[in-house]
Formats: sequence, structure tokens, C-alpha cells
Amino acid sequence: MSQGSSDPAGRSSDRHPGVRGRGRDRGPIVQGASVSGTDASDGALAAMLDALPERIARFRRHDLLVRYCNAAKAADYGMEPAEMIGRPISVALGPDTFEQLRAHLAQLGPERPIIRETTQLIRPGQAPRWIEWVEQWLPDDGDGDVLSVGRDITDEHHRRLAQTESEERFRVAMADAPIGMAIVGLDHRLLQVNAALCELLGRTEEELLQLTTLDVTHPDDVDADLAYGHGPARSALPGGLEKRYVRPDGSIVWGLLKVSTVTAPDGTPRYVIGQVVDITSRVEQEEVLRRRAADERLVADRLRELDRVKNTFLTAVSHELRTPLTVVRGMATTLRRLGPGIDPTTRDTLELALERHADQLGDLLDELLDVDRLARGALSSHRRDLELVGVVEGVVEASEVRGHTTVHAPAELWTLADQVQVERIVGNLLDNAAKYAPGSHIEVAVRPYGERGFRVEVVDEGPGIPTAERERVFEAFHRGDADHPRPGTGIGLALVAEFARLHGGRAWAEPSDQGAHLVVEVPSPAP
Repeated sequence: MSQGSSDPAGRSSDRHPGVRGRGRDRGPIVQGASVSGTDASDGALAAMLDALPERIARFRRHDLLVRYCNAAKAADYGMEPAEMIGRPISVALGPDTFEQLRAHLAQLGPERPIIRETTQLIRPGQAPRWIEWVEQWLPDDGDGDVLSVGRDITDEHHRRLAQTESEERFRVAMADAPIGMAIVGLDHRLLQVNAALCELLGRTEEELLQLTTLDVTHPDDVDADLAYGHGPARSALPGGLEKRYVRPDGSIVWGLLKVSTVTAPDGTPRYVIGQVVDITSRVEQEEVLRRRAADERLVADRLRELDRVKNTFLTAVSHELRTPLTVVRGMATTLRRLGPGIDPTTRDTLELALERHADQLGDLLDELLDVDRLARGALSSHRRDLELVGVVEGVVEASEVRGHTTVHAPAELWTLADQVQVERIVGNLLDNAAKYAPGSHIEVAVRPYGERGFRVEVVDEGPGIPTAERERVFEAFHRGDADHPRPGTGIGLALVAEFARLHGGRAWAEPSDQGAHLVVEVPSPAP
């Protein structure tokens, strides 16, 4: 107990065989009645004890006669050790304090050889000091002595108090924080979590304290989470780590994680404090903006492509119109110049050329009208019973390739189809062969497909279709060779595919070692 102190606090005791810290086995202090200083070794020991900051004293227990005290102990009473040694401690204490001290030390004995306590030492004109006391009973032939050692722990007490207050402030701030917070062990286990984090992760505090941070992290983000826990990776992300967390129902929430490592005085990491801000809404909005931007880029690309296609188409249409118009104009001029005197053979030749190019103009206009109907969704098929072989042979006979085209077909093949559209399918396939394989032999095959469906194939011996172009030959406005003498409008084969689609079928280009091999397949009508 602090002799002459007031306001004792936290008094406690332990049963230990000896005194801990400085003041254990102090030679004459423990064994002799006093330190006389007559012996050289005793004098050296006394000088050493006087130099210690601890308060050290030895009393006779029954009357509290001071057998020894060092300078630090005597200074508590404004005295020198020589003024106290050999006299009762009452010379430095008031009667009430003396009786309290005697009653306190009377507790020491065989059953309780050691008392430990911490008291506040108050002296006039001085700041209060906190002293940690260890008092030990030293048996002898009589009532025994008491060895008292007091250590000033004021600075340590203030540090502990400040730490306690800091921890309490942090605990309150963490509990009331609007963002998720957690204290995480070095093994990633969650040691403490606040209500905001529980709400974010959809789990109770008890559930989270059974888990690690990796248990609630999206599997694809675990490596990034582990890397972020190391200094270099954390330095590379000063704004924090954006990661996904998995809730018990499987839903995903996004969080912005920032961590701070708490270290021991020697710099060893103790635990990590993590803060998580819910950024799910922001991430979702950013994703919407990204998709919208991607869609806008696609639209912009599509508009640019449409502009290019439009220009190409207009150029192609102008070319396709100009050629027959030039011929018609030339033929008409010739007929007018020759007048009635033209011979019949020449007239027939000119008139046939006029008819052929007029038909070519008509076909082109029909295609343009069909493209317009397709764009407006106004094009449909009118299916009826149709003998397909005769229709195909008629189209071949009327085409410019009739002289080098062979038709392979059964004697007859009945189907349900739109005759005009079937004629356009076959005619456009033949026109494509004539354009890209002029003069080559053409094979046309007609076969049944299902109960009342059909399949038409046109094979030529031209340069064929490059593999990269095979998927695009039936796209609208796509032209395989823009430098071709007759590049076309890019809508002939597109109409083939669209007419096939209107019949529930499809069109494609088969791989071929030589020449083009185009196929149109129309299934039986649905019942």
C-alpha cells in the first residue's frame, strides 16, 4: 500500500513465493535488519538501491519500524533515508493513515505472503502519480518483516488509459459507421464486424465471425483480394480495391475495399482494419453506361456502314441502269436513223436487243421494289400447288445462259410455293453464275426435300467464292468483287435468301474446290 497515499484503486493480491521485478533478493534488505554502510559491499548495494527509481522499504511488521528505505521512498515524504531508518513509519504519516497501513500490512503472513496493488499517490503541489506496489512478508523468529517495492507506472497508466479511450472511440465509431467495417486477423478471419457490413453481406454478426474474408469474396476476385493485402499491390491501388462479394442467396454486391494494417511497437503486423463502401449502384450504372456506349458505337458503325452501302448501292444501281439505257438509246437512234428502209433482219435484231435490255431494266426495277417491300415488311409469299421442274426449265430457257446450262431434275416435282418468287430465286442464281463465271458450264439440280419441299442447287465452273466471303454472299448489298466489270447491286442473292426465308427455308454457299455452289432449300409447308 502507498504509505501516505489516498484514493486507492484496483487493489489486488496474488499468492507467489517471491517478489517480482526489482526488489527481489536484495541481500541485506531481505536478510539483515538494515543497511549500515559499514561494510564496503553493503555500502555499494545501498548506493545502487538509492539510485533506483523504485520506492523500496523494509518494515518490522508488528510496529512498522523502518529497517531500510531508499532515497526514492524517503523522498515521497520529503525526507532523507537516514531520517526514517530505525524509526516507526508514523514519523512520516498521520495517525489515521498509519493505522490504515498497519491494518493493510497485517494481512501478510504465511497464508498470504504477497500483496499486489496499484494506488494513486497524491502530494501537495505535485501531479498525481500512479504507483504499482508489491509487498512481501519475510518470516523470521518473531512476527516477520515486510518488504515493500513501489514502481511508478504513471506514464504507462496514461498510455493504457489513452489506448482504452482510443479503442472505445474506435468501437463507437465503427459500430455507428454508415459503411461496412471489420477487424480482420492475419489469417483472414473476421474478428469484429459492424452492422453496416452485416447488412451489406446479408449475414448476421454471429455468422460472419465464423467466416474469413475469402468465404464472402467472389471466386474470381480472391486472387486480387489476396494481392491487395500486400504492400506493393495496395500502393498500386491507392483508391482501394473494387471487388465482388457473394451474399447467402447467391446475389452479388460490389464493394470498394480499403484496408489499414495495425502493427505492434516493433512493427510486426497485428491485424487489419477493413472499410467497405457499397458501390453496387454505381457499378450497375457504369455497366449501363458502358452498354449504352457500346450500343451507340455499334449504331454509329452501322450508320457508317449503311452510308457506305448506300453510296455503293447508288453507284451500282446507276451503273446497272446506265448500261441498258445506253443500249436502248442507241438502238432507238439507229432505228430512227435507218427509217423505213431498214432490212427485216436488222430490225429484228435491234428489236430483240431493245426487248432484252427493257426486260433487264424491268428486272432491276422489280428488285428495287422488292427491297423496298422488304424494308417495310410488306413482302410475303403466296403459296399454291406448283410443278417445280417446269418452272425451273422455263427460267433456264429464258436466260442468257441457256446454251451452256444443264438441268438435272425428276420428270416432275409438285410443291407448294409462290411461283413468281421461285422464278426470281432461280433467275437470280443463274444471273450470278453468268456474271461471275461467264461462258462456263452451269449445272442446275432440282430435288425433292421432305414430303412437299424442294432443293435447288446451281453450280458453275468460275473462280468460286473465297471462304471468308461464303457467309456474306447472301447479305443485302454485299458484292463479292467491286472491281468486276458487272459488280451488280448486291441485292440479287439477298432476295434469293429472303424469298427462301418467306417459304420457311434458307440459302447458303457450299464449300467447293472449283466454282460456286449455291443452294436453296425449302421444307414442306407446316400443316
